Amino acid sequence: MGKSDSINIPHWARIRKRILERDGYQCRICGNDGDGAQLNVHHKDWDRTHNQDKNLVTLCSRCHKAVHMEGYKPILFEDWPEPWGKDPTEW
Repeated sequence: MGKSDSINIPHWARIRKRILERDGYQCRICGNDGDGAQLNVHHKDWDRTHNQDKNLVTLCSRCHKAVHMEGYKPILFEDWPEPWGKDPTEW
């Protein structure tokens, strides 16, 4: 989700900041951190009106592109024990 897309979501800057902090400023798929990773916050169910924390996940720009361009869904891969990586609230 780019900066221009966030305009249509009320309070997006505050929501985004909360999710980035929760996820430790790391991509939940590959683990890249904010240094050069261009972190995005993705809606797991692709519904931009569903802004509850449990539906939002931090992704680097590379993984976010893969999700949108390739329809990537981590739950479909056996080597992912938990969809979207381990929940940071359980770290």
